[in-house]
Amino acid sequence: MTMYGAFRVIYIAVSLVAFLQILPSFLAMRGDTLVMMRWTQAGIGVLCSLGSLYMWYQRRQVQLLFRIFLDEGMEGEELKDIIKTYNLHITESGTCLSTGPSNFWVAEIGGEFAGCIGLNKNLRTDATVGDVRRLFVTPAHQGKGVAKKLMTTLTLHARYHKLHALEITTSDYNQAALRFYKRIGWKVTGRTNYHGFMILVLRQELKVDID
Repeated sequence: MTMYGAFRVIYIAVSLVAFLQILPSFLAMRGDTLVMMRWTQAGIGVLCSLGSLYMWYQRRQVQLLFRIFLDEGMEGEELKDIIKTYNLHITESGTCLSTGPSNFWVAEIGGEFAGCIGLNKNLRTDATVGDVRRLFVTPAHQGKGVAKKLMTTLTLHARYHKLHALEITTSDYNQAALRFYKRIGWKVTGRTNYHGFMILVLRQELKVDID
């Protein structure tokens, strides 16, 4: 069980214990309206306090998860050496070309960096499945269809290289991303452990063109 799951269980258990502690006194005082109101207020206060603590913990977990993701992206080997990670080739003219299924794309709008996405085929032994990595759109360019265009480009590339499916991970906290993935055909298939967080795994089956 993750820390998030454990805290949720503790919250429910403490709330139940508090309710059971209050219930006998509440029933015993049925004839005294004022006392009943005070006990009710006390119970609501306890539950609200626990709820506030629970929400604080959730916000802290979101911040921690996002920090891990950023640190991994900025300091990890994956983006430190994109050429190596995604098996790219730099021509004499400076053009960056893919050498197989793995690839990395950068979106620009008006000469500005707008977003990026990667397809990494080196993370698993299954030759028919690729992992979508580092999908990111800058705040200034969100809502302009950048993510969808990046994903479409990646999907066409994956189909060209005969991949049968793609997988991507995201957090329950990132509801905007989850809605986007589901809207374009991705389906939740399970969970995986990411630095102690059980995050969602989504999968999209591809229609492979037959020569």
